[in-house]
Amino acid sequence: MFNGIRRIKHKFLVGDLPPISRTANNLFCDVGQYRNPSYGMALDSRPDGKLIVFGLPKSGNVWLVAMLCQYLSAEAIDPVANVAAKGIGMCHLPYSNEYSYRQDFLHAVYLMRDLRDVIVSYFHHTKRKEFRADFPNFHYDTMEHFYFQWFLPRIAPFHRIEVHAIEYAGKGVPVVRYEDLSVDPIGEFRRLLLRLGFDLDDERVQRVIDSHKLEKMKTERIVFDVEISPEHFRKGGWGNFREEMPAIVRKDVEARFADVLGRWGYDLDC
Repeated sequence: MFNGIRRIKHKFLVGDLPPISRTANNLFCDVGQYRNPSYGMALDSRPDGKLIVFGLPKSGNVWLVAMLCQYLSAEAIDPVANVAAKGIGMCHLPYSNEYSYRQDFLHAVYLMRDLRDVIVSYFHHTKRKEFRADFPNFHYDTMEHFYFQWFLPRIAPFHRIEVHAIEYAGKGVPVVRYEDLSVDPIGEFRRLLLRLGFDLDDERVQRVIDSHKLEKMKTERIVFDVEISPEHFRKGGWGNFREEMPAIVRKDVEARFADVLGRWGYDLDC
């Protein structure tokens, strides 16, 4: 299963997860429950405690996981497959009720990015040698072919893009927009820590942000549960779709996914 970032994929699909407790965890909220039960809970309150960064592939997930790992002095893990491990990791899978029974899921954040930029970044990711080696059947060398013949029939249904974000947000998972984190990394990272109920150390926040500037990450290898090469961080920023997305693709994205873009504050007239 391709998760859009790592060559080694989640070992389990939701239906393949090991047996877990059927008692609901403290991560997700019911409708009308406005305080997260896990607010302020330390990751080390459980030997397998986890913080998960949910979001679509190519949304800046590696960046945010790396910052959280440094700030909280935690290991980067695959949170879905590595049930017994403690740490922080990303998950691109859509929401499943099975996640509500994972007692090791203590905290989460949803990282949102303009879907138009996600598609552009995803397309460029498919040009990498590692991707082509994993998927020798992939031959979609224009963005039109990629979008209409691969993304729409294969990627969009798998991730349930129309509801991917709202299902997590509706369960109380705080949302961070990639664009806001890019414009004001200190303010947005600080606000996330406050929403999760973690102790705030402004000097440590500054060190984390300084260590994870895009220019720096483009020159260094990052070791998570797998190694992330500098080539992973192609360009960064936002709004690249304006120059790189063909008009026919943009027209379809903005019509087909208008509700998704508009729901999260992305301008269709830009």
